[in-house]
Amino acid sequence: MCHFLFRDEKIMASGVLGDIVQISISYSGYARRWDWQTVQDYNGGNLLNTGPHPMDHAVDLFGEGMPEVKCFMDRINTFGDAEDYCKVILWGKNKPIIDIEISSCQAYNPFNYNIQGTRGGLVSDTNTINYKYFIEDECEKQQLIKEPLTDSLNEPAYCSENLIWHEKKWEFIGEEFGTFEDRTSNYYIMLYKHLVEGEEMIVKLSEVRKQIAIIEECHRQTKLEKFIKV
Repeated sequence: MCHFLFRDEKIMASGVLGDIVQISISYSGYARRWDWQTVQDYNGGNLLNTGPHPMDHAVDLFGEGMPEVKCFMDRINTFGDAEDYCKVILWGKNKPIIDIEISSCQAYNPFNYNIQGTRGGLVSDTNTINYKYFIEDECEKQQLIKEPLTDSLNEPAYCSENLIWHEKKWEFIGEEFGTFEDRTSNYYIMLYKHLVEGEEMIVKLSEVRKQIAIIEECHRQTKLEKFIKV
């Protein structure tokens, strides 16, 4: 997923989407689980199992500083006592709202990323990025009207305009081993080059610390009771 994140960041940094208002990240699906990763005593649950991946992206997209955190957790389909539904909201001054969802009760999952901007938006899954935007100079000049609007029949009406949308698409093709295997192997290649050849780590220790602090705060806010073992 790293190649998608890089391109998402590049598109946002270009300014074509305007100011970024919200970034939604969803690593969700529908599953019932009964293995050891559903047990709190084994550090189970969606946030610790799957959560570090979208959380790592969220920390990178948030940028400098520690975000404010709000978390919701629940047990839905799991046979264990750890959460299988997790919603995390991150925000800060002059930062976009970042909405992270790791749910096992999402029967429809149309995107991994959904980015909202003041002049456009972007959605992406593991294979495709779609984004569209408008150019301010191509828009009709508008001004606030406080009087009630009516149509040609003098009926109540809402204001509307026809924006000129510019739509673009990027697809990832030609990967030999698939996205999961590729990004996993790249991680260990990065680790090898750091330990053996002294190259700088792409994943910074400060980002890992921030991610751990966010995850710990989530568990502090939404501590679930453990099952009583009889």
